Amino acid sequence: MARRRILRSGLALLVGTGALVAVALPAHAGGALRRASGAGDAWEFADIVAVETRVRAQVEVTTVTLRFERSLAADSYVLTVPAPTGAYVIDLALDQGAGFAPAAISADPPPPSYGADTAVDAALLQWTGLNPLTADLTLSDSDRLAIRVQFQRLLRRARGAVSFEVQAARCPLRSADDAPQVSLQVELMAARPIASLQVSGGTSTAVARGAAAASVVTQPTALHDVERLDISYGLQAADIAVDILAHRTPTADPLGDSAGYFMLIAEADQVDVATTAPRSLSLVVDRSGSMRGCKIDQARDASATMLDALRPSDTFNLHFFNHRVGSLEAAPVPADRQRIDSARDFVAALDADGSTNLNEAVIAGLGGHTPHQGCGVFAQDPGCAESDAAASDESDATRLPGYQMPAADADDAGVRYDAVILLSDGLPTSGIVDPSAIVDNARRFNTWGSRIFSVAVGSDADVPLLEALARDSRGRAIVLNNRRAEQQLAQVVAELFEDLDAVRVTDLQLSFVGLTATDTLPEQPPDLFSGGQLIVVGRYQPAPAASVQLTGAAGATPYRHDTPFAAPEFEPDNAFVKYLWATEKVQALLAEMARGGDREQLRQQITDLGLAYRIQTPYTSFSYRSEGGALAMDSGAAGCGCALERAATHSTPLLLALALA
Repeated sequence: MARRRILRSGLALLVGTGALVAVALPAHAGGALRRASGAGDAWEFADIVAVETRVRAQVEVTTVTLRFERSLAADSYVLTVPAPTGAYVIDLALDQGAGFAPAAISADPPPPSYGADTAVDAALLQWTGLNPLTADLTLSDSDRLAIRVQFQRLLRRARGAVSFEVQAARCPLRSADDAPQVSLQVELMAARPIASLQVSGGTSTAVARGAAAASVVTQPTALHDVERLDISYGLQAADIAVDILAHRTPTADPLGDSAGYFMLIAEADQVDVATTAPRSLSLVVDRSGSMRGCKIDQARDASATMLDALRPSDTFNLHFFNHRVGSLEAAPVPADRQRIDSARDFVAALDADGSTNLNEAVIAGLGGHTPHQGCGVFAQDPGCAESDAAASDESDATRLPGYQMPAADADDAGVRYDAVILLSDGLPTSGIVDPSAIVDNARRFNTWGSRIFSVAVGSDADVPLLEALARDSRGRAIVLNNRRAEQQLAQVVAELFEDLDAVRVTDLQLSFVGLTATDTLPEQPPDLFSGGQLIVVGRYQPAPAASVQLTGAAGATPYRHDTPFAAPEFEPDNAFVKYLWATEKVQALLAEMARGGDREQLRQQITDLGLAYRIQTPYTSFSYRSEGGALAMDSGAAGCGCALERAATHSTPLLLALALA
């Protein structure tokens, strides 16, 4: 049997929050062709992987082009492209010698992702993200094949800088001496002058192209192990700067109407934490059975991270939950050395078993539940007599009407920053399990306006529910794939506490003067932190002389910022803004499902958005059919996995994996 060449390389895009340190949002790019029929597997690797990343106003658009410089047999395949966490695939095109032709976008049930070879599947899963592209491909005979995938996501700015990593890593399934050619190119364009740019690693050259632009290019190199770039850039200081970008092409709008799109960016410079409000922090950690192994180890480290981040002016509490909730204290306590040491002992005993009572955990974190103080969270604790069944059936009689501030802290209530950090890896399986009821209870018991920062720990987490909890409280949802959950959960939590280090402006609201704006997202803008950013997107009708007013509270002082906005009739640039709005709208609709909205109606709205904007959603996907060199459109759907396999028989798959996890 003739051996076939395979494409397999890795490319990681890590986006994070350290000032000049690349942080972990890993992504790998590569692919593999495998024919499992016949005697043994035949693996070969592609010649070229080219990655081009453009960052403008903290929006990353990355194009990955994979080239097979050899013939492939005509057949049907399933392509899976695991995208980076938080990214949306916005384009898929293939070239079999006649130029790139776009794939179709449609809504259909997902095809199987890969075949029955579980050993290979397990190895491939380390590249799989939470939102992979899956597409049906029907290919004709050709001498070469190129696949071009484009995705977009919003990068986070924290502690005054945007930091990310571009990394090409060799897949463990390929031979170390069989290396493709890899090239990486990054272009930065900012709304304000770039004050600092640091690049390290790789055979790279950084080139300044003006006050607000720069580029980083690597020389093509053979990928034997890892080729990596760490990039961090900061913008010129401006206290709190607000910029607005617009895009409007009324004759080519995906929704067929006349509205344009805008993106508001507010960025706060770094300030001394001594000038900021005290905090009340509650960490709520899932320790159900599914957290066993690396995830519970990471959860212990994450808990220790919070204890390390506490300041003397803070109060804190810890809650660990499975089918019952166990808490360090009945209410948040001052962060003195004695209590922190006691908390470290509490964390050291953390283990994993049981089911998931997310409802009681959220209520406990918000202070609206009488916790099993020092009891009930660990099966080996003496004196915990209640049974699992009794714990699962706890009633409203155990709940208080909301955490009441101790009298000594009452004067701080107006300026204290309350936050709940919730880590969970699964669906609610104990107590109240209806997501809409859990969201309702979170609203009911959140009497102090606490922000909920939720972290989805792996692919089994209820992401729409965690997203809804965060959105409703002006918090933020962070989603981790399985590999990151097992290896980097503690690091992600540490980065989150860096974000929470100093809050600048809370309770933000947008109002428009002389301008009609609709569909502004997120519905409740999150808070603005020192060194961080706020992004709001929406739609607008043209106006010659308008302004946008941003108001909120800087501690106990009212905050207001007015920004002129000449909402243009026609603006073909900044097309990424419309995709950012569309993907944010999809996230908002998924969160509305978790709140108990009409699922069929919401599903149809998401499907319509996916089809109109050509983006993959849970209900839309790409597909491609080439018959005798002529392109025909076909149906396809999204799914999970990491393979391009023959559609004819799933027991002998042909795999092409492009991992951007």
